[in-house]
Amino acid sequence: MDNSDWSLPSPDTYSHWSIPSSDTDLPPIMAPDNPHEDNDGRMLSKGMSKYFATGEFSDMKIKCGATVHAVHRIVVCSQSQFFANAMNQEHGFKEAQTNTVELNDDHPVTVKAMLDYMYLEKYSDLGFGDKLEERISLHIDVYAIADKLDIGGLRRHAASNIKDLMDLKTVSPEALADIIGISYEKTPENDKYLRPLLIKTVSDRIESLMDGTEFLTTMESVQGFSPALIETLVLFKPYRPCGRYYCPECLKEVYLVLPENEWGSENDEGTFCPNCGECQANSTWKDNRSDWAFM
Repeated sequence: MDNSDWSLPSPDTYSHWSIPSSDTDLPPIMAPDNPHEDNDGRMLSKGMSKYFATGEFSDMKIKCGATVHAVHRIVVCSQSQFFANAMNQEHGFKEAQTNTVELNDDHPVTVKAMLDYMYLEKYSDLGFGDKLEERISLHIDVYAIADKLDIGGLRRHAASNIKDLMDLKTVSPEALADIIGISYEKTPENDKYLRPLLIKTVSDRIESLMDGTEFLTTMESVQGFSPALIETLVLFKPYRPCGRYYCPECLKEVYLVLPENEWGSENDEGTFCPNCGECQANSTWKDNRSDWAFM
């Protein structure tokens, strides 16, 4: 080759080239052919659903009665300190030796809902039935197991579901009393989510709930509820004064908040005596008022 014939190309040769001025000028990045390289959250959720359903690659089991769930440590132990401790070989628990955790004190439906959340970040609330009270009951059970097994995300998720259902304001006083009783039985005294939610629900409906005796009677047996409710009414809720009246039926002195209609004047539909359960016209209660007190 004769080097004398070699020369640099003219600058005009590159005139049609351009350097991208920003990332937006770059050509699109094509999706990889291998789906395992796709980090999209939907793909991950779909994959987790498959592995939970089939048990493929399972490395531990969760037993609840006769039901056995083949699960994956990376999923359950990363979300629950309870499972992480149980499966830690250094702690010497039998669960780490058998690769099995038994939850025989919990309902199978509750355990299934817990695992559904750990794999899919959601669960069905129809496991106990489709009635409103049954749906709330399942969420309470899920909340309790999340608290027991230290699954913070599930605890908040269950509490949020309970709040959404309670906001429907279609829960009867009798059902509400049962819900509160069960919730207080299954949660610790220092609970920070569910108990305050129930206290707020009752404080928002206090006037209508005081019309009957069953709710008040039931609440007397729920340890810790009444003091917390009174504290909320006094400290956090602007509230009408509570009147002190004599019941013409049982001749006992009782405390009442007579309901008001939308115009702010007291109606005359009647209010139940919290002591004997007899309903008196509100005008009768007004005639038998002794003085005023504040809750």
